[in-house]
Amino acid sequence: MPDVVEIPETPVAQSSDVVQNIGDGSGEEMLEGGDNYVISAAKGSGILTVGKLVEYVGRFVIAFLLARVLGAEEFGIYSLALSAAAIVSTISLIGMDDAVLRNIAVHASQKDEESLWGALQLTFVFTISMSIILGIVLFYFADSIAKIIFSEPLLASMLRLVALIVPILTLSEMLVFATRGFKRMDYGVIARDFIQLPIRIVLLVILALLNLNAFTAMITFGVADLTASIALVFFLNKKFPLKRPLKAAKRDVRGLLNFSLPFWFSDILNTVRNNIQVMMLGSLSTISSAGIFTIVSRVNLLSIITYRSVQTSIRPIIAELQSKNRWNDVGHLYQTSTRWALLVNIPMTLIMILFSEQILLIFGESFKEGGLALAILAVSEFIKVLTGMSGTIIDMSGLNRLKMVNTTIQVVLAVGLNVYLIPRWGLLGAAVAVFISIAIMNVIRMVQVYVIYKLLPFNRLLLKPFFAGFAALIAVLLIDQTLTVEHNLLSLLIGTAVVLIVYVGILQNLGLPEDDKLVINRTINKIRKSASGIIVFLKQRINLSSG
Repeated sequence: MPDVVEIPETPVAQSSDVVQNIGDGSGEEMLEGGDNYVISAAKGSGILTVGKLVEYVGRFVIAFLLARVLGAEEFGIYSLALSAAAIVSTISLIGMDDAVLRNIAVHASQKDEESLWGALQLTFVFTISMSIILGIVLFYFADSIAKIIFSEPLLASMLRLVALIVPILTLSEMLVFATRGFKRMDYGVIARDFIQLPIRIVLLVILALLNLNAFTAMITFGVADLTASIALVFFLNKKFPLKRPLKAAKRDVRGLLNFSLPFWFSDILNTVRNNIQVMMLGSLSTISSAGIFTIVSRVNLLSIITYRSVQTSIRPIIAELQSKNRWNDVGHLYQTSTRWALLVNIPMTLIMILFSEQILLIFGESFKEGGLALAILAVSEFIKVLTGMSGTIIDMSGLNRLKMVNTTIQVVLAVGLNVYLIPRWGLLGAAVAVFISIAIMNVIRMVQVYVIYKLLPFNRLLLKPFFAGFAALIAVLLIDQTLTVEHNLLSLLIGTAVVLIVYVGILQNLGLPEDDKLVINRTINKIRKSASGIIVFLKQRINLSSG
């Protein structure tokens, strides 16, 4: 895997070469050669997985600090404010995040620099303008929302602060998607996971020693996101110099809106669906249950790190393959990406189910009651991974009406289930609502992809990780019967070690598919080249010093 902090130079004077240099970040043209699209997907997924792991560790530390210092009640207020920020920011994007990614990927492959520049201009002007307008609206109605919907006056000041942060969140999201359109997955990873998160953690630690509360925690979130935006502007300018005449652009307003508006509606519904549990728990149940569910959801992210990384990485690749009618390659990537995601998801799902309470006790005794909810969410994400990247294929195929219909059904289903189950079962009801809606909709999307394109995410190679996962489950159950460990943390560490050792050991004995061998060999060769370069550099430095 290449060094993720290496940023290739893009000369401004040679603007005609800018688009030609767009690839997967390695200088290779992504789709030339039989297996290069697989290597590109693996490389992007690998970079993003590293970033996601760093992000997960960072978010775990942040959640631990906030949960321990604030407690379930105040952490619930903080979580509700974050959910409001996510919803308003998504509305501000008006679907232009997906539009800028797809347009950059397509125009770059066609070497159409003028249309690319026009797409960048339009998407950023639309989204930033909308974020400012919606921020003003949220600021004005903050008191009403806090008192009428959530019966929590303390939430009002948090919502006003969120209103000021929304334009920053919108800008950083657009910048991430723009760099992904150039197939530079590492830029977003560096900005968000190696710049934003450390700054946020440092600020939170300092405040924890002074005066940490929900309001000051939200300020650190805004400051850290602003630093990420500054870094992303720098990276985008490296890949595609922004200092150029505004008129040197082809602007297709109608084309952008035709693509983005259905995505906008779907993205709003998706964001509402992703945050509906926290919002409705805060409204229909208790603020503390909203805080507990937030912790449960963040812990469960570990089980789908690889899934999200692969999904993000293959989006521009799928768009380009489809534009060239390479449907056999799309099908191959569909199955390969599903296998990669499942390889990591299976052991993580087992750990979440078997040790849910032990995991949540890390955050404090008040979060222990979310154990069953964590197990249910883990099974939900397993179903999502198992049904493959069908949603991504639909998105990148331009089937906007189908995407909108799917998302509408899913949100109506999720809202209905939450309204019915949360008043009856509280936290557990929210988890069950997630499970039912995810299971139904992901199966529907998988069937749709098969009916339209005759593609399935399964092949016989998936039997290997399933067999390894079953063996790991049996091993944990046998050890649990013979070994009694009363300390929760020690029990978690032993159980996790057993699952991973047995799972990886079985997989190694069963052997790797050719695609995986290709990626691994390519990675090893790059590591060797990097190591050789480092050795040569050190020798030169030693010779210079001795001379």
